[in-house]
Amino acid sequence: MIPCIYLSDDRDGDISFHVPNPIYSIPVPDWNRDLSPWPMKAVFGKEDFGGEAEAFLSEVLKETDRLCPDQPVILAGYSLAGLFALYACTKTDRFAGCISASGSLWFEGFRDYLRAHPVHCDSAVLSLGRKEAKSRNPILSTIQTCTEETERILSEQCSVKFILQEGGHFADIGARISEDILCLDDMMPGSAN
Repeated sequence: MIPCIYLSDDRDGDISFHVPNPIYSIPVPDWNRDLSPWPMKAVFGKEDFGGEAEAFLSEVLKETDRLCPDQPVILAGYSLAGLFALYACTKTDRFAGCISASGSLWFEGFRDYLRAHPVHCDSAVLSLGRKEAKSRNPILSTIQTCTEETERILSEQCSVKFILQEGGHFADIGARISEDILCLDDMMPGSAN
């Protein structure tokens, strides 16, 4: 099984994964600053997005090489970390696969960026909770449309699968990412399935 790097947040709590893959967690010091590819005004709350993803990617790559030297690796992120995972895969070929679980794919300009900057991974899984598009926030309510559009863009760049899962944004994160990892394992080149 391919090791998985999971970008974690102190709000994650005790997430457990039910997969045979080794999972390595890399904490994100400042979610809105470190995971956003460029600055953007706040969509909810008062904290703007800092646009420091490229700098944080350097740290993720160092940690990935320390944890999994000379091995193919899956990069997985949830919410804004899911956006970052896709962004990271446009910047490096270090990751064999990518998981964007409930990714913040509504992020301004990201789909245009993805069209112009293809991912360098072989396979990607996008997942979303069925209730997420029911947000009262007009930007967040576009999430399913944005995720479906991202799937179409990625389908020209790599093997991709979009999974609709039960629940809303914060429902069963560990179980949902576990499903994504198992799906991605089946999609990877050389998979027995």
